[in-house]
Amino acid sequence: MQINDNLIREVFDEIVKYNPEYYTDDFINKLRLERRRVPLEVCSAFPLPIGNELQILFAIDERKLDLNRLKQLFKTMERTVQFISFIMLSQLWVDKSAGKITIPQEFSKEFDKRFRSLSLGTYTCMIKGMGEIYSDQNAEWFMPEMKEQFTDELYKSLNLWPKDRNLIDHHDINPSSEGIERLCLEYEDMLTLLLKRIAFLLKYKLISINEINISKARNKTAKFAHRVNFLDTISHNNTEEIADYTYTDCRSVGLTKSINSVKEFLNLSPLVIDTHSEVLNSTSKNKYVLKKDIFMYTGSNVCTETKGDRLYYAGITAEEQYDLRALSNYDELLFEYKELVKTILS
Repeated sequence: MQINDNLIREVFDEIVKYNPEYYTDDFINKLRLERRRVPLEVCSAFPLPIGNELQILFAIDERKLDLNRLKQLFKTMERTVQFISFIMLSQLWVDKSAGKITIPQEFSKEFDKRFRSLSLGTYTCMIKGMGEIYSDQNAEWFMPEMKEQFTDELYKSLNLWPKDRNLIDHHDINPSSEGIERLCLEYEDMLTLLLKRIAFLLKYKLISINEINISKARNKTAKFAHRVNFLDTISHNNTEEIADYTYTDCRSVGLTKSINSVKEFLNLSPLVIDTHSEVLNSTSKNKYVLKKDIFMYTGSNVCTETKGDRLYYAGITAEEQYDLRALSNYDELLFEYKELVKTILS
């Protein structure tokens, strides 16, 4: 049984709908003649944190419905809902600050209880909670497709994940091979549903802004040259330039609605950060903790040290949790984190 095929085919068909000018009938037919090219298209259609996990999943022997596959299914789903919840939370922060959204006290209390140590249950809970806030208040998402795609059916599916994930991760539990096969099939279907619901991400680009330079001639409007990396599975190693008459935040990771402009940009910092532009100081005693990767926030704890809260991140290529206090912009990340929490709780 080649169980990847259904997922890839269904998700690809959904992706095609969001860019019909690119995915012409002739191009689609050429892609399908080479079986390996369609999975690559699916991976590259999603932002790098999601696409990277899909690449790993598709590389596993799809004839084996074993524990290795089940764990990667869970990991792919967890990374996906983590990323989606961070998009939603970043916008909630912006809209609450602008007075466009009122946050119910119940959500703030749950957020306060959960946000310092994140888990799959936290991500699914936040997605449902924020989805209901925007629906109840008829507020607009940065990605308007979310209004239609994030429904009770999706929330119901998400709520099933944490329980089974916890059982599999518990060392005293030894599921039968039949049980593992059943879960593989069930969660393949659930992941397929989720990816189809977020296939609209193809229309947006995740970018990392490394540097911003200004170009201004006399009697001319200033232009801002943003040196960026497009964070997908194909082009994330390539640095490009976006020249615009407006500017956004340097050393930030976020979503943009156009590959040629940063006018409409949703900043995901400090929840998602890119350390590739960090210059490692050879004299730094802490240089060993710095890794070149895309990192996603996993938790924090209050320290007695003068630096205050300690933020923890996990890389998308390195699974272990990192303390990134040696980053040159760590104090800025910490300030942003505190502002985010303060806004959600106020």
